Amino acid sequence: MNRKRISRGTMIGVAVLFLTPFIVALVLNRLGWHPTATRNNGVLVQPPEALGELELRTRSGTGIAVVNPDHRFTLVVRLPAVCDDACMQRLDELYRVRYSLHRHAPRLAIALVAPAVMPDLPEALNVLDEGSVDRLHEASPRFATQADWSGLLVDDKGFLMLEFPPDLEARLMRRDLGRLIK
Repeated sequence: MNRKRISRGTMIGVAVLFLTPFIVALVLNRLGWHPTATRNNGVLVQPPEALGELELRTRSGTGIAVVNPDHRFTLVVRLPAVCDDACMQRLDELYRVRYSLHRHAPRLAIALVAPAVMPDLPEALNVLDEGSVDRLHEASPRFATQADWSGLLVDDKGFLMLEFPPDLEARLMRRDLGRLIK
């Protein structure tokens, strides 16, 4: 009798230990609590906008395929009309965000909508030609109304999925990109 009681107590203890996390998660979800650490810093585009088979070109003539089999994301950033020292510092931060992705850096293409006169940039930062900018504006109204230093992230299937506000710190943008690009 004593042995049977111990076995029953062990079984009940294991069941309680197994079910407790599920019950706690259910209660927290019903109360509307969500962890803040898993939140995006960028604004999720709901629903994602399909851009189609959009082919972008840089001013040097290199093509950037938005829909690609290499699982490469494209970050489109609009620059201000005049690129001064503060602009160059922000561009350096943007370059460092891509560089900090280490082995995943080739999976992020950075496309800049920039003024006509630009200083020399690292080759990882691609300045789009006027035809590509026009195609972006036709593909989605978000590109036409994009503010200076705001970023729009397009996934490898050609969907506009995430918008980064202009005042977002580079480290927070890096955190979002690090979660997506793996």
